[in-house]
Amino acid sequence: NDTTITQVIHVQDTTAPVFAVAAPADTTVDCNSVPAQPVITATDNCSVTPNITVVRNEVRTNGTCPNTYILTRTWTATDECGNDTTITQVINVRDTAAPRFDVVAPADTTVDCNSVPAQPVINATDNCSATGNITITRNEVRTNGSCANSYTLTRTWTAVDECGNDTTITQVINVRDTAAPRFDVVAPADTTVNCDAVPAQPVFNATDNCSATGNITITRNEVRTNGTCANSYTLTRTWTAVDECGNDTTITQIIHVQDTTAPVFTVIVPADTTVDCNSVPAQAVITATDNCSATGNITITRNEVRTNGTCANSYTLTRTWTAVDECGNDTTITQVVHVQDTTAPVVTTIIPAARTVDCDAVPVQEDITATDNCSAVPNISVVKNEVRTNGACA
Repeated sequence: NDTTITQVIHVQDTTAPVFAVAAPADTTVDCNSVPAQPVITATDNCSVTPNITVVRNEVRTNGTCPNTYILTRTWTATDECGNDTTITQVINVRDTAAPRFDVVAPADTTVDCNSVPAQPVINATDNCSATGNITITRNEVRTNGSCANSYTLTRTWTAVDECGNDTTITQVINVRDTAAPRFDVVAPADTTVNCDAVPAQPVFNATDNCSATGNITITRNEVRTNGTCANSYTLTRTWTAVDECGNDTTITQIIHVQDTTAPVFTVIVPADTTVDCNSVPAQAVITATDNCSATGNITITRNEVRTNGTCANSYTLTRTWTAVDECGNDTTITQVVHVQDTTAPVVTTIIPAARTVDCDAVPVQEDITATDNCSAVPNISVVKNEVRTNGACA
């Protein structure tokens, strides 16, 4: 005989799992320090741990730049009956670190204007941005100085990461121009030239390490130092090249100018001659030229020396013409004129005619005068002479 009684027990699972630790605290981290999402276990009042499913999830919410964002992390534990518990952590990721250059800033320096180095390319790295995402800007600002080739270059390199964090390094280059121009030729040698062969001062060019040829000022100068005479002097010639910054080079040539050439007469030397005493020509005026002195500056001196001969109207004239230039160079030409008196005096009165007179009427011998082509009348001697030739009676 039996009796049966029955009880129905409804077993339910309504309790969600419990995480073994509390949810990680919300935090703010640098973009290169984002921690990995940890594994968190959970327990359940009914399900054993292996039967509890824990799902990790992470949602990224972008910010103003690639390396600034929010990570919302969740852990959801679900037991065998679908009861679940979720915990959440919010991580604010930020990018506040600027890039770092691979090298220190180039040292400030002073260079010559023809040795300015090119601005180098410098790379940078960042804690979060890849190298290819770092923008590096090179800039150069010129501050002019006292002249065209004296100035300051302020060079900057600025590296900017994806979030606008930037680093700038600076180099100051002081550029100077201290080198003078150089002439294309050596200084002409000092020389001595004749006064009619003074060369023109040539034009020389110069080059400079920094200034273009067209910006080099070349000045020619010539200083005359007088010597002992007008055509004997010294020329000191200088060429000075000045670049844009006032650096200068001067070359010098000294030319000694001399006058050693005597004047030249413009006619041939008058030939020696013999003339009658009444036909002596006047000494001619003769001109001369000179290689350096103008005609008006040539002194021409005429001179005549008389050498007496056997009588008053027979003599020799030695005539000279001496031309002297401004420096005392002289030329002398000579002519000898032989003067002769070969013409007899001429009676100026009528010669008395022959006649016959009585012995008591013999006339006195008359005085007769004469002239001569050369001798003055007082210098003509008229000698009267009378010769008696006896006849047949006394």
